[in-house]
Amino acid sequence: MVRRGLLVRRRNAALERARHERAVLAQPSDAVTISAVLQGLRGHTLLSHRCICQSPTTMSSCTPHSAKDASTASCEPWCQPSHCKRWCKCASCAACTGASSRRGSGDCAGLGGAERRSLHERWERNATGWHYAPAAACELRAIDPSRLRGSVMLVGDSLSRYQFMALVAAVRRVGRPLACSDVEQPVLSNRTADGAALLAERSEFVEMMTRDAYGGAAVDCRASGLSLHYRRLNLLPPPELPTLALRRFYDALFEPLLGRSGVAVLSAGAWYGAWAKQTHEARRRRAGGAEAEEEGLRLFRAGVEALLGLACSAPAWPWLLWREATPQHFEGGGEYRAAAAARCAPLEPSAAARTYAKLVTPVLEALERHRGRGRCGAGHEPPLRVLPAFWPLVPRHTDHLGLQTPSSAGGASKARADCTHWRPSSPAMGVLNALLLDALSRLPQPLA
Repeated sequence: MVRRGLLVRRRNAALERARHERAVLAQPSDAVTISAVLQGLRGHTLLSHRCICQSPTTMSSCTPHSAKDASTASCEPWCQPSHCKRWCKCASCAACTGASSRRGSGDCAGLGGAERRSLHERWERNATGWHYAPAAACELRAIDPSRLRGSVMLVGDSLSRYQFMALVAAVRRVGRPLACSDVEQPVLSNRTADGAALLAERSEFVEMMTRDAYGGAAVDCRASGLSLHYRRLNLLPPPELPTLALRRFYDALFEPLLGRSGVAVLSAGAWYGAWAKQTHEARRRRAGGAEAEEEGLRLFRAGVEALLGLACSAPAWPWLLWREATPQHFEGGGEYRAAAAARCAPLEPSAAARTYAKLVTPVLEALERHRGRGRCGAGHEPPLRVLPAFWPLVPRHTDHLGLQTPSSAGGASKARADCTHWRPSSPAMGVLNALLLDALSRLPQPLA
């Protein structure tokens, strides 16, 4: 009888502990504290110290949406905030349980398309000027450039070069001297007859890949524990090239970062329209320009798909970040026109949406396709993250370089507004580098 009574008391105690655990887990995640859990477990050893420190949802069941998912909530190393509602393997991460700051703790690079569209509303003005705060959408942490380390390469057109030079200046301002030198730009080549024929057919496209009207060569800058690199790339390589040729080009492009703790920050898009205008003038006259533009956008989409496919099978490559294309603010729709503009103008919402659909949405959609099909292997994400640079800069038409008066060969000058590039010290440029430093600090091997 004594033994039976002891067993009954133990069973009742176990039921009481289970009831208390369910009650605690039913609370909002930010209300669950270690003391609340310990209160119900005093004198017992049901949970280990590790379980107490983890998010309580690690103990809960989860309904998987894929055969590759788990049935128990956990937090895998590759999880990002955008995975919270899609993967049980990420359901217990702090970003998913809300255990972090209410003001916004999510990673801006992990936002979905709808969340990104709200970012243009986050500008605030105080006594020192305009400042950007994503607020509830995500957290853009203030990272001191003095913390930057490892190897970072910016790959893109003149916008990327302007950002690179602003980043170099920011690092120098915090007392880290950087020695910079021009280097040779990697060249696209092919050793097969079919590949050579394609390159000949796409000769204007290949020439425009690295065309530089502003004289900005590829650059390497080095300091103790840090190397910064810039490589020109207006257009991604022709996606029809053999995979081996594409791999060789990107291997040469990323060579300073291969096998090291490095990150490549890519951006492309605007030059596809320039290529279509230049190489399809006759077709434009016949088809009103729509057919030529669609061909340029097709090459853009296919180029992004090819890059993602290679990244999934290239373990020696650096981690990849993609900076969204930034908006232009030319009068009459935002995008650059041949006629000289006198000023930069606010961008209408409909014009902003059209540009975003052409130059940003294809990248986000390609990333989702590679994620959904598991091309990088079961449970693994494509090693590319997208910095939300477009919508935050839509309201910043006053931050461009503005009216410029370049001298012509004959000595005459013609003023026109530069509504593409951002002033190095502008709030817009500050946001671009803040997005970059914040993303570098959130990588599995942080570089800031």
